[in-house]
Amino acid sequence: MVVKIRLEGNEAIARSLNAKPAQVKRASRKAVRETVTALHKELGGAIPRAAGTPVGGFRRVRAKKKRAKQGRGKVSGSVWMGTRKIAAAYAGRLRNDPDRGGAWAGKYFFENSFVAKMKSGYVSIFQRVEGASKIRQRYVHLPSAAGVAKRAGDNARKDLSARFTKNLKEEMTKPK
Repeated sequence: MVVKIRLEGNEAIARSLNAKPAQVKRASRKAVRETVTALHKELGGAIPRAAGTPVGGFRRVRAKKKRAKQGRGKVSGSVWMGTRKIAAAYAGRLRNDPDRGGAWAGKYFFENSFVAKMKSGYVSIFQRVEGASKIRQRYVHLPSAAGVAKRAGDNARKDLSARFTKNLKEEMTKPK
């Protein structure tokens, strides 16, 4: 899921403070950059916590951000968060449970599965399919991730104009 952050309607705020165009440009880029960074950090922690998975593994494979860009008079940035399933390797500590006949990945249990290390060194949970020679990797679904990302994006958009106003005031008080 991509959450786009775009600063629009900053002309009225700039006019009320009598700001120069260069000051408005610097303040708007900084506001979008700060908002995108804050949103990236928030989503990188909120989505895995909602699913009960470790934050480090999620951020490593499922979180990307794009820097603030200025195009056609508007500044924008975006944060991409993977809201679909993640490999069991990233869901927590992997361990076999021969008593129950399966494997654990953090708090998730996979029946009739096992932990295996591939030739490449990749370790995850797999399950046998159609005979002894074929295996498939197991995944953890993140059902609440889209809702968490939508709420965080809405909150970030609300904070954007306040950040812009604060940054514009800082730009105007800077010594030349």
